[in-house]
Amino acid sequence: MARTHDTVNVMIGTAGHIDHGKTALVRLLTGCETDTLEEEKRRGLTINLGFAPCKLSNNSQVGIVDVPGHEKFIKNMVAGVAGIDTVLLVVAADDGIMPQTREHLSIVELLGVKKGLVAVTKIDMVEQEMTELVIEELRDYLKGSFLEDAPICPVSSITGDGFEKFYKALSEIVSSVKPREVTGVFRLPVERAFILKGYGTVVTGIPFSGRVAVGDTLELLPGGKTCRVRGMQVYNEMADEGFAGECVALNVTDLSQQEIVRGMCLVTPGYFEPTPFLSARLKLLGSSPSALKNRTPVRFHTGTTEVMGRVILLESSVLEPGQEALVQFRLDDDIVVGPGDNYIIRLNSPVVTVGGGILLSGGRRKLKQFKQWIIDDLVEKESSITNQARFVEHLVKEGRHTPVRIPDLAKKANMPRDQLSTLINELVEARKVVKVGGKDLYIHVLPFEDLEQKVTSVLQDYHDRKPVSLGMSRVDLRKGLKLDTTLLDELVSSMTSSGAMIEESGLLRLSSFKVSLDRKRIKLKREIEEQLKADRFKPPQAEGLAKILKTSPKIVTELLVLSAQEGTLISLDGIYFHADAIEEARKILIDTLKEHEKIGAASFRDVLGTTRKFAYALLEHFDLTGVTVRIENLRYLKGAGT
Repeated sequence: MARTHDTVNVMIGTAGHIDHGKTALVRLLTGCETDTLEEEKRRGLTINLGFAPCKLSNNSQVGIVDVPGHEKFIKNMVAGVAGIDTVLLVVAADDGIMPQTREHLSIVELLGVKKGLVAVTKIDMVEQEMTELVIEELRDYLKGSFLEDAPICPVSSITGDGFEKFYKALSEIVSSVKPREVTGVFRLPVERAFILKGYGTVVTGIPFSGRVAVGDTLELLPGGKTCRVRGMQVYNEMADEGFAGECVALNVTDLSQQEIVRGMCLVTPGYFEPTPFLSARLKLLGSSPSALKNRTPVRFHTGTTEVMGRVILLESSVLEPGQEALVQFRLDDDIVVGPGDNYIIRLNSPVVTVGGGILLSGGRRKLKQFKQWIIDDLVEKESSITNQARFVEHLVKEGRHTPVRIPDLAKKANMPRDQLSTLINELVEARKVVKVGGKDLYIHVLPFEDLEQKVTSVLQDYHDRKPVSLGMSRVDLRKGLKLDTTLLDELVSSMTSSGAMIEESGLLRLSSFKVSLDRKRIKLKREIEEQLKADRFKPPQAEGLAKILKTSPKIVTELLVLSAQEGTLISLDGIYFHADAIEEARKILIDTLKEHEKIGAASFRDVLGTTRKFAYALLEHFDLTGVTVRIENLRYLKGAGT
């Protein structure tokens, strides 16, 4: 269904003290009554959030959320302004700056709002001189804040005086605000849920990111129950889709009103994971009544969520008013957040807003105080959080020596997989990230280079211990490094391509390594090989060869291994044969089976003129290499009708 207005996904939020005329100004601006509850109308104050469409001078439409001004309803106020892009600070000319004026301004500033304007209301109730004094007071008060240079517009919601200038200023401010990106993953912090007769469950709120369309499947978190969007309204008009920064009402299936509470989120399935532990940058307001100690209980607000928890100071034991620090919040319940979300905290006693900041990441691991590597990691994450490519690179780097997958990265970044894949491929092209094998696995180049150094160290240690060995098998190297096969294969491929490593006959060695034998050992090695070739099917092993050649079994063992690595000898479970002897035994076995069809170990022993031990080792080898097949205790030629 087409919309009747050119809607821009920007949300205005009101702020200001109770009874300063926020709702009346919104009514004048939009023609909408945002106090909809009977109690609100009876008591003449805003309790819950009110949403309305606001038509600007350029004929485009944005949203406006009217928040309560009473200190008892601050949690409702925070839930409203959490999704706004610009603020309308309302101050009554007959009252001036009041406690909730100050607290509301602190809250919107902590929540990352950068633009806005100020309306001085109720000018019809005071002399012009009083209005001018309030404007002067505001200019002094707003110095150093994001509203320092904002327009201050006197306006009466009763007579309409000043409205034209106010309306023009508001339109100009909103036009300068960049609309929300709608390419991300959909996330809607629930503002409220209710039953609409004839339709069923309706969920309202301001999406933080992405878009939603009729027919989409969404997931309710925490909980994980899924639902389908049957229909929707955007600013009270039927629509086929809604975007971040708009006020949407979703008619959903498979969810009851009782299952949904404010603070939960409707999200695209598979991208978010509720968490109780949040790392963050915290700024303690200079107006805080006291310093903040480690493990102080706080009321934590983000999105439409309010949850109790404790703040863990990671860099110090105490945070003084006006200071900033890296912290971890340990909350009493799981909540859904995204990197870069803003938040505020309030004390339990007195119940006042004392600080806020930006969330960096969630998880289930408790961070320890005074750990420099934890601080360094969070500082790097904080510096990259506004740059998607750098942030994805950091998330890959965070995996350290463990390769990460696209679906896992998508959950950490809350980013669509196709968008994430594009960024990852760019990082691979820039050689900042390494793709591991042909699989959907990635590792940052720095830990990858660190692993290459570890491979070098393990191989160098092997060469030092076994100077006559041609190298180390992949299996032994993998065990020594405790790596999975895919990552080791990528390391070997990288190091052989760069010339740092050589792989021959299934053995790995550093390119700088050379087997060096003195004349005596060269002669001894040749004699060992000749002895095994001469004794063919009854080859003496290390102990026997040591006696024959009058040397130590250790030296003989080293030279046996070297000859096997070179391929002159072959080891069958530790029994060494000359390669020529094995080939001769193979031919004898094939000829015998062609004549007699089958053979047992004892008969093969007699044919070769050897012992059962050697005959059995040779038969096992020929089974493994596909020459024969064993049925019970007999061997047959493989493929010969068996």
